[in-house]
Amino acid sequence: MTSPDKQQFQSGTVSIRYSDSGAGTPVVFIHGFLDSGSMWDDFEAIEGFRLIKIDCRGHGDSDKPHKADAYGLEMVEDIARLLDHLEIEEAHLVGYSMGAEIAIKFGTLYPDRLLSLVAGGSGWSGESDAHNYRVLEKSLAEEGGLGGVLRSVMPDISDAEIAEMDAILSLQDTDALAAASSGMGQIINLPAEVLQRFDFPVLGIAGELDPERGNIEKMGAVVPNFTMQTISGTDHMSAPEDPEFKMGILQFLKSGSH
Repeated sequence: MTSPDKQQFQSGTVSIRYSDSGAGTPVVFIHGFLDSGSMWDDFEAIEGFRLIKIDCRGHGDSDKPHKADAYGLEMVEDIARLLDHLEIEEAHLVGYSMGAEIAIKFGTLYPDRLLSLVAGGSGWSGESDAHNYRVLEKSLAEEGGLGGVLRSVMPDISDAEIAEMDAILSLQDTDALAAASSGMGQIINLPAEVLQRFDFPVLGIAGELDPERGNIEKMGAVVPNFTMQTISGTDHMSAPEDPEFKMGILQFLKSGSH
């Protein structure tokens, strides 16, 4: 059932749902894989900011096409079309995991539309990450579950943790998620020179135990105006639930992102 507080717009042939609250400088939040705009429910009523939370295509209350060509760069264009729909020229982008990868790619295509960028839980992803998305696509398409990919990227993961993730997956459209996974290769594995041209502030934020932390930290070597924050004792799943995660992002935004 669609959440009553969400609005929608047409992004090409796909209906995209989003929420829009508050007034001030716009901030667009982009969630991670298997999640939705509700991931950002802790970010409410921030004085001076307009908070826009998108359900990416294939997720949440947005349409869920099953063809791979409906994803990839189309997920990046959804952000541009949302800004156009809302008549917003510039915004802060806050992304986590898949959402961070979408936000980074957006920054390479539309740098003039970004006030700042927050890359959480993922960063300058490379070929190994593209491979993981291919494994994820296969796992979803052939097994209908996440066991294969989770064991390949996190060898120490327990059966109970996999069962927990598969329980979340059971509520999702696995064909749409497989298609979304297949398109991620169009978004990640970027050359250094495009990141070097970022002229807006970037915050990288990750859990201390997150295997993706290294991909975020290496952005600091090429992105001119980059700040890194590590959240002690947390991993990829638990970092967004830690109060320091929200606090770090809010401080970044409220400081003028400089």
